Amino acid sequence: MKFTSTHSIKTWGAASALVLACMAAGAQTITLTNPGGTTLGSTNYINDLNGGTTYAASWTGAKSVSDGTSTFWAYCIDPKTGTQFGSANTYASASLANFLTTPLNNTNPATTGYQQQFAGAGYTGLAYSIQNTTLVENSLVSLFSHAYTDSLSSALKAAAFGYAVWEVMGQSAYDRTASALRSAGTDSAAYNTTGVNAANRDTLELQIDAYLSALSSNSWSLVNGANLSAAANYLYTVYYDPATHTAQNFIRVAPGTTVPEPASLALVGMALLGVTVSRRRTARG
Repeated sequence: MKFTSTHSIKTWGAASALVLACMAAGAQTITLTNPGGTTLGSTNYINDLNGGTTYAASWTGAKSVSDGTSTFWAYCIDPKTGTQFGSANTYASASLANFLTTPLNNTNPATTGYQQQFAGAGYTGLAYSIQNTTLVENSLVSLFSHAYTDSLSSALKAAAFGYAVWEVMGQSAYDRTASALRSAGTDSAAYNTTGVNAANRDTLELQIDAYLSALSSNSWSLVNGANLSAAANYLYTVYYDPATHTAQNFIRVAPGTTVPEPASLALVGMALLGVTVSRRRTARG
């Protein structure tokens, strides 16, 4: 019995160490760069990202990002914070679920990364605001799993996809023409590449509307002529500014299966412990 007890402690200790290692991994600081300034998207007129009084030429789409180990495409989830890369701005990484719901290591330990983002000065006084985290997560997963590959097929689609990501982050209903990314009274459309004529729906606006309509209806079989009904399985990582939130937050996806959260790993450790104890008792019997 004494041998069983000692072995149980070792088994539990190993499982605990694994859990702690996984939790610590998300707290490491990372320097992000934009190698060669490579982007895939478009600069067009958005009428609220400069304060809501006039049109501003603002960029949306995917950026080529390096974390020092690998280079990947990343989308901005933080439209009201400027892009900043380099050693002056260190990031932390977290799963999408943890970014949205778990207090992270920042200046306010009780604040999630998502809450910290929307506490930034650029979001003050806007109807564009923090949303139900389950809705945000489910919508981002639906958007990426169906349309991420399609978004990287052209600069226009990357720009449209980036705008759709912004809608999900701060809206409960996805409609470009009623988006709170615009200021009330300045225009009837949030995104207008002509800059002056909201009635002129160009190809970029049509692609934005197609993504948002598919997301709202959960119907991906005909998205501006493309069949996106097949869904891919991705791992989701958010790179966020853990301190002052002066650096823009990004999301990346990579092919894979869902990785158990730390709590799930702990349960696995307990299950292994139970199996070990049971086997030892059987052997003694």
